[in-house]
Amino acid sequence: MNAELLGVAPPSGEFPEYHFGEHFDSWLWVKFMSNEGEEWVGCFAKGNDGVKSHVAYNSAGSRVFVAAGGNGYLLDTLERKLILQTEEYPLIQSCIATQNPNYFIASTYFSFYVIREDDSLLEIRPEFMVDGIRIKEQVGNKVIGEVETAENQYEKPVPFEFDLITFQTELKHPRTFWSFLK
Repeated sequence: MNAELLGVAPPSGEFPEYHFGEHFDSWLWVKFMSNEGEEWVGCFAKGNDGVKSHVAYNSAGSRVFVAAGGNGYLLDTLERKLILQTEEYPLIQSCIATQNPNYFIASTYFSFYVIREDDSLLEIRPEFMVDGIRIKEQVGNKVIGEVETAENQYEKPVPFEFDLITFQTELKHPRTFWSFLK
């Protein structure tokens, strides 16, 4: 399975179309391609045009997580149906599909959403104050990225690790000149 964010709406009738969401003031089009070569497009209601859109999928599976301008949608691409939709707020900032364990991890401004294989959603809030979480990639059984935090007076993003087993978040402060003096 593959999924691709489209910059514009495809010509009407070119692919089977499915619509997800309720208010279509602004929308995101995603093209889905099965491993057997079947193609279709989904149109998703966006939460906010100022929030970047993302799509996360495991190429061997049939589930996909679409973050459309902050709104989150979990789909079954074989059935072409919505499984789960996140609330309008908080807005989704980034997302990733992990392997071993197989989760979808989405980040908001202040928490992580863990969507398990049984399609249940668990919200995890770090034990420190954050105002923006951006996921980059999975390394082993951890998701890494950057957070905006009061730990450094919001001067620049701080690297973090989110453990996929314990669901604990740890800040990874970069070494500074002052740390060498200790």
